Amino acid sequence: MKPYKQQGKKVCIVHFRVGYDYFILGYKLHKSYWYRAAALVQKRYPNVQFICVYDKFTSDVKSFMEEFPSEKYHGSLVDDLAMITQADINIVCNSSFSIMGALLNPRSCMAVCPSIYPTPAGNLPDNTYAKSWIRIPQTKRDLASQMTWNMRKIAKALLPIKLLKKLLKR
Repeated sequence: MKPYKQQGKKVCIVHFRVGYDYFILGYKLHKSYWYRAAALVQKRYPNVQFICVYDKFTSDVKSFMEEFPSEKYHGSLVDDLAMITQADINIVCNSSFSIMGALLNPRSCMAVCPSIYPTPAGNLPDNTYAKSWIRIPQTKRDLASQMTWNMRKIAKALLPIKLLKKLLKR
């Protein structure tokens, strides 16, 4: 981060939580969230350098890096958390890891978060993120992730019926 700060650039850490676990559980956000958050940051700070911190390097992270001046960073969990806490600006996602990193950051001049925090039962309350953070309105779940979660729920609901049919055939 030091070279960017020496160049007079603000450093924005963009945290992506896009791994397989988030996908199958229906938590994954649509990639438009990160694009809209980055565009908002660029509008306020035109000379910004984005550093992408992620759990898994996916096409969403790759396409973001092609669209915005970015570099990737992926270390241990401790290294990733340390990186998040040193940014001038934080773009967080629906992850307690992401939120804690931004909350522990004493130098952040701006934090951006999604308007939702998806859970199996719907969404967590609006007070999940700090009041001072800028919310990106109309954040949506990734459609494929949502559909995968719905199919898993349907399959789970049908399981007792399948077991009953097997028992009745005996």
